[in-house]
Amino acid sequence: MARRVLRPYLKLLAIVISEAWATWNQLGAAAPGVRMQLGRGARAIAVSDFIKDQITRRFERVGGCEVVFEYGRPVLVFASGDLKLRLGKVEPGIVPAPRNERQLRIWGQEDAALFTLPGMPSGTWARCGYVLDSTETAVESIQVLCEMNGEHKWDIVVPVPWSVTKTPTPLTTTVVPPAKIASAIPQAGTRPTLASSD
Repeated sequence: MARRVLRPYLKLLAIVISEAWATWNQLGAAAPGVRMQLGRGARAIAVSDFIKDQITRRFERVGGCEVVFEYGRPVLVFASGDLKLRLGKVEPGIVPAPRNERQLRIWGQEDAALFTLPGMPSGTWARCGYVLDSTETAVESIQVLCEMNGEHKWDIVVPVPWSVTKTPTPLTTTVVPPAKIASAIPQAGTRPTLASSD
């Protein structure tokens, strides 16, 4: 049932997350020294803010979906509240332990009371986010996950735009001996010549 509810929005969710990750990469290109000093927590906060910006701009006028804010973070509400989606980094197989009452309510799916949709209680919480590769430098996949009381209930793997997973071409370095460099520089009063093609 969740797949049917989310199907019209999966491509847009992938765009939101890929654009947020692309913004993180642009930060790295603009200030690589600064970004190298940032840890996982700073990256998570930055990408979360970039996702928040993308959600606000891209889902603001999308029919069948409402953007609400809980504790300053966007929540996508689908099917008149039957499915609520939080966004951020996800780690399949790892269900974060609740640290406060709000997280405990979500963890236990306490809002999911009545079955208004087949197989999915109304008010079900799920997480949509990016899964990083082993080096944590690229998005490996985008997934929607639903857990209840620490147990995995269902997931949807969202097709990832190729630009998010594409790894940059590695730079190759060749050491050139100083004598060869000096011979390639024209001496004063001489005219440079083209190397022969044979």
